[in-house]
Amino acid sequence: SSEPIEEEGECEDGNTVVVTRDSKVAEYNDSVAQSLRSRLKQCKETLTEDYSLHCFRAEVLKVKIDEFLHSVIVRQEGGVVERTLVYSSAEEVRLTISVLFKFLRKDIQDEKMVRDLKQWLDRMVAVVLSEATLYDHLFLLN
Repeated sequence: SSEPIEEEGECEDGNTVVVTRDSKVAEYNDSVAQSLRSRLKQCKETLTEDYSLHCFRAEVLKVKIDEFLHSVIVRQEGGVVERTLVYSSAEEVRLTISVLFKFLRKDIQDEKMVRDLKQWLDRMVAVVLSEATLYDHLFLLN
């Protein structure tokens, strides 16, 4: 609702001045507040569920990446893990390193992801450097 408010004052020359302005007054509505409270609670629960689901999916993907890197390393070291038909083990290691470097070059704000990428890259570079040729050193420098 709207209420007129009247104020009176005096100018420096002694004249009386009156000002009237309308002021809006809000009324608290309990049913609207309860509805808002329940909607905000529902939003909080949905956000919590979504966040938990995304965290779980991120952990699952991290495990899959770890498994993939392990299989690449085992193949490079001559172990028996199902072979890829397209790349040799050395090419697969180089390609893996290239992909990890590509992600590190992106502007990623997630510190945990950057830390994981660096750990994976360290593992793969260690594999290359264990039997490195001049070509391997040039590849890593590039």
